[in-house]
Amino acid sequence: MSSAEPRQNAGQDAGKPEAIGVEPGTETQSRAEPGLNSTLPPALPIRKTLPNGAIAELDTLRSEETEAVRALLNYFVTSSGTEGLTYPFARPLSPSEFAAYWLSGDAFVVRAVGDAPPQASQNTASKERSAREISQERWLKNLSPKTPQKNISPSISPNQTSSAGSPNRASPITPALGEVLGAFYLKPNFPGWCSHICNAGFIVQPAMRGQGIGRWMAETMLAIAPTKGYTAVMFNLVFATNEPSLNLWRSLGFSTIGRIPQAARLSEEASVDAIMLYRTL
Repeated sequence: MSSAEPRQNAGQDAGKPEAIGVEPGTETQSRAEPGLNSTLPPALPIRKTLPNGAIAELDTLRSEETEAVRALLNYFVTSSGTEGLTYPFARPLSPSEFAAYWLSGDAFVVRAVGDAPPQASQNTASKERSAREISQERWLKNLSPKTPQKNISPSISPNQTSSAGSPNRASPITPALGEVLGAFYLKPNFPGWCSHICNAGFIVQPAMRGQGIGRWMAETMLAIAPTKGYTAVMFNLVFATNEPSLNLWRSLGFSTIGRIPQAARLSEEASVDAIMLYRTL
């Protein structure tokens, strides 16, 4: 994984966004069949109250949230400084590229649900859906890159924000109902006989750093993976400069199994090593 809180940036300090990243693996691989050691999966959605008082739920990705997740990923891809050093992409992903990379396995999100009760009525659900769609439209308008960037360190457009604020929210304390706060995918890292080893990638809203969303997603991924037949997790490209992500994964039992010298060539003068992490389930 180029892995964030847990891209790979799990921005724990106030000056950096949370992003977890993972290196692109094989794109359209079939998932592993459940093995003998499979357990019951966590019942989704899972709700919790974040430190800032917002109520969020971790759930499978809904089709109408796909563009919001792609926009958030592209925000990190096109950001300058350390925000752009979590995923290895040098330019924004098109819808088809995003689908091949992020949607080839299982995809999940953390969304804001305010103080809605666990069992919403049909009318309430309809209102929530409407509010969510409005929120996503606003996000996409403000966040999606207007012009593809060709270098890995583009400037932020006038409609984007730096790490000091969220790219899709008026208030960092009160997210909009249905707003995507984070997302992750889970898929085989290798094809065929080795498809029991999985890979995952994570992103967290910059303004939601410090809310534990990255760790929540990471721990949930580790609980879900065995139920999909996976026996191990491997991250292929965690940039050595991504210390928040490295610290998170090591705290969750991952071991370093390799180091790739100068894996990311940022410019003619600069390059970054990548760490390979592994954990059995």
